[in-house]
Amino acid sequence: MELKYKNFIKILDDIIKKSLDTLAGSREEVFNIAEGARNEYKRIEKEVEQLKIKILETIEQVEKLSKEEREARVRLAKVSRDFKKYNEEDIKKAYERANQIQIKLILKMEEEKQLRIRRDELERSLKNLLETINRAENLTSRLGAVMGYLEKGLCDLADNLKGIQEKQFVGIKIMQAQEEERKRVAREIHDGPAQVLANIIIRADICEKLLTAEDLEKAKEELRELKETVRQVLKEIRKIIYDLRPMALDDLGFIPALKRYVNQLQEEVDGDIDFVILGEEGNIPRHLDTILFRIVQEGLTNIKKHAGARNIKLKLEAGQEHINILIIDDGKGFNVEEVMAGHKITSGFGLTSMKERVELIGGKLEIDSKPGGGTKLFVRVPQSE
Repeated sequence: MELKYKNFIKILDDIIKKSLDTLAGSREEVFNIAEGARNEYKRIEKEVEQLKIKILETIEQVEKLSKEEREARVRLAKVSRDFKKYNEEDIKKAYERANQIQIKLILKMEEEKQLRIRRDELERSLKNLLETINRAENLTSRLGAVMGYLEKGLCDLADNLKGIQEKQFVGIKIMQAQEEERKRVAREIHDGPAQVLANIIIRADICEKLLTAEDLEKAKEELRELKETVRQVLKEIRKIIYDLRPMALDDLGFIPALKRYVNQLQEEVDGDIDFVILGEEGNIPRHLDTILFRIVQEGLTNIKKHAGARNIKLKLEAGQEHINILIIDDGKGFNVEEVMAGHKITSGFGLTSMKERVELIGGKLEIDSKPGGGTKLFVRVPQSE
């Protein structure tokens, strides 16, 4: 029996390691996508500002040429009528001048039109890039949550498996979660960020060639600024990675870490957060603190991003047999069936992931919400022996 247990622990350790390796690779891809998207966003944003200045200059030139064209037509009409004062050569010169100004005006108006078209295209690209950056950041957060759970929750679980009857079932659930995570990450990267990043690379190459052809020194300066931007973005991304891991759990404990998180979130939202704790603060098992923290974090993050709530209530009850979490907001609400079915990608992953985590530790998740009626989220998790 002891040998079987040791073999099972080894298998579980291998599963955890493979899961972490897979998620680490996926996270690195998302980091690269976010980095490329941020760089391209800043470059296009700068180009849009330059285009706006160019458009204003072109408009002034069009207005000036329009005035000159009107004056030239008046001059031509005057010369053409007065045969006594003006000869054929004067008429010819007046006609040629009016014609030249008219051609310049037409070309300048076309230039203005093309500049406006280009500006509109770039602004659409900025919108798409911003969506890509947001999706990449959300995906990074989700991957960090999964990795945090695997690193801590499953390792702690392995230390307590002697008294568990259904070891094989737990292993299967872990492998299923790993495979589902792989599919989900692959689908997210393939459908969105990967395609946009490929387009970014092509357009960045074209931009570099155009800049080089126009002004080599300017192109070099742009590339130097781009390198500096990349360094800054990389620094920001590393900070995001650092922030994803709730280190305060190890330093302070579950309740103080949760209080700190709620206080920080209070500064970022417009509404009020009422945090209530019932029961003994030390009655939270060590192996559950990370997953419970992530559940609360996911619930409050969804409210911050999507609900537009003015009042938020968080209630944590640590009983002898169960741990209950209740999150209530008076925000916009949503159709629960649509979100859980994946029709609304914005928050569907978060709720689905939350449900899977809760079920994996034998708990249950209940969501009560409707459009315009706020949301109530209830989680009950059993206390482990």
